Parts: sequence; C-alpha cells; structure tokens
Amino acid sequence: MIEDSYVGAFFIGIPDNTPVAIDSLVPGYFDYWSARENISESLTYNLVLRRTGVMENTKGYKGGMEIGWNIAVDAVHSIITISNSRLNKLIISYPEGEPAFVSDLVTRQPVSFDLNNIHLVNTEIQTQWGIFMNGGPAEIINSEGLFIFMTGGDADIIVFNSEVGEIDPRNYTGTLIYENCTWLGGYEIFDSSHIKITGNVRMLPTVPIFDQSSTGDSFEEDKRIFQGVLSLLYIARRQNARDAGMGIVEMERLLGCPQEHLEFHVWYLKEKGWLERLENGKLAISSDGIDKVVDGDLMLRKDRMLTDGAGTDEQEGPIEESARTPRASLESNLDWNVRPDY
Repeated sequence: MIEDSYVGAFFIGIPDNTPVAIDSLVPGYFDYWSARENISESLTYNLVLRRTGVMENTKGYKGGMEIGWNIAVDAVHSIITISNSRLNKLIISYPEGEPAFVSDLVTRQPVSFDLNNIHLVNTEIQTQWGIFMNGGPAEIINSEGLFIFMTGGDADIIVFNSEVGEIDPRNYTGTLIYENCTWLGGYEIFDSSHIKITGNVRMLPTVPIFDQSSTGDSFEEDKRIFQGVLSLLYIARRQNARDAGMGIVEMERLLGCPQEHLEFHVWYLKEKGWLERLENGKLAISSDGIDKVVDGDLMLRKDRMLTDGAGTDEQEGPIEESARTPRASLESNLDWNVRPDY
C-alpha cells in the first residue's frame, strides 16, 4: 500500500489467459485505487494507492523513461481490453519464435488497436510501443515511438517508414533492417549479441538544445533556439523541398524545447519572414530563412548538414555494424547513411 505520496511511474504485468478490462486509467490523483479491484482479481499482487498521485508525461519525453502508467502484455496469451486510458508505455511481448507484424502505431493521440485478444479503445500511448521479440521475425511499418527488444534468435527484423526511440538486443545475432526510418536515441547491446544493422536511417541527437533548468529569458538561450528551429526546418527542406513542413509538437520533441517557449521563437521567425505556414498548417523555412542560414548569421553546424545526395533515391552505401561489446556505437558509420540531423 502506498499512502500520501507522489509516484513517478508504475509498471503493471498482465497475467496470461485471464480476461482483464481496464477503463479510465490515467495519471493523476487517486483517493483510493486497487490493482485487484480496478484491473483484475487474478493478479498475484495487489497494489493499493491512498491519497496518492501518479506523475504524467506532460513534457512529451520519449525514449527509455518510465512515467505514469506502463503495462506489459503477451501478444498471444493476454486477454485484455483497455479503454479511455492514457498510458506511458505498452509493452507487447511475443512468445518464442512468434512472428510480429504491426503497423500504424502512433503516440500522443487516442487510438483504437487490435492484436489477437489485445484491444485498445480510445486509449493514448504517450511514449513508447514496446515490441519485444523472442527469436521470431518482425515487420513494423508506419509507426512511431518504437522500443524494439530482441532476445535471442537470428530472424530479420524489418522496420519501414517508422520512428525508433530505443533498441535493446540480448543474445540476438540477426539483422535489423531500416528503410526510411528515424532513430531518436542510442542503443545498448548486451549478452554476446552480434547484430547487423543495415538500410537507411536518420539519427537524431539525444541531447536537447534547450536547458530545461533555464527560465527561458536568456539571450543566448533564445539564439540557440532560433538556430535550432531554422536548422531543423532547413534540413527538412533539403530532404524534401515539396513537403518540407513540420508541426510545432514535432519541433518541441526534436529540439527538447517546451511548446510554450517555442511559440515566441516561431512568432519572431515568422515576423522576420524566415518561416512560412504551409497550406496543411505545418511550418517550413522560407527562401529568406535559407539565406539566413547559408549566410551564417544563424550558423548551421557542419556536423548537422546532410551528406551529398541526401533526399534523393541514390545512396552512398549501406549501414553495417557488427557489435559484440556493450554500448556499441555507430559513430564510425556516420559518413554512410546514418545522418546526424536534427
């Protein structure tokens, strides 16, 4: 029992082959809440909250971070319906050798989702969809907020047109194939994994340009954010001149800058004529903004520039990395198709 407290996160495992219905599970204050009463009497444990708050992911953090409610289910053996809820993570574990084929996973918006006997109704996954493989092949398409965990086996895992926040291979000796993907963070390799990574992926920095401890009233802080916004949108325009827009929420996430701070900087850049609003409502850098970047008044760091040929169908070569030691790095391959962009 937890009383008179404020808790950062809870991780709840769902028992196999047991019908479970969860409704209106959201972060916030609980005068009284019981896991057995509110989730399932079949739980082997009972978590009880009295006059206790559960933290919510209000900053839009993504990656390996537990905030709020996190739930783990089995792709084959769980029988669960989650309705009208807001979870930080949903971890879907596949039994040994079981293949995974998932698509259109999104974060930070209510969704309906069905996989075997797992059903989400009007439920939001704020941070990550965990796809935990155990030797079987996987194909993941058009998804975001992915946490890919591989235990053993050598089956290929294919990720297409998706956003990957975290990967974690354990005794995995197969190939991770990226195609038109964005990699938000780093990765860790443990337990004698010998993983090969190939394909086309854009890597983003893990350190935000915005200092969360800052009050936001510093000229230097403003300059960094101005530079970050223009750099981000410049690269987006270079990659796809006809569809170069980006939403404010995506910029907030990539720059690590809260939306309330970005609003001032976006307003200023629009007033100067360096940004423009597209017909779809997204923001893009203007020709004047590109001149500003190229002239060096708001310098775009050279290590964040695209390589020659970026944004075309021509590729310089495949990413390929064999790793046998913990915390292996792809830094040696950054001159291939792993692009360290904003």
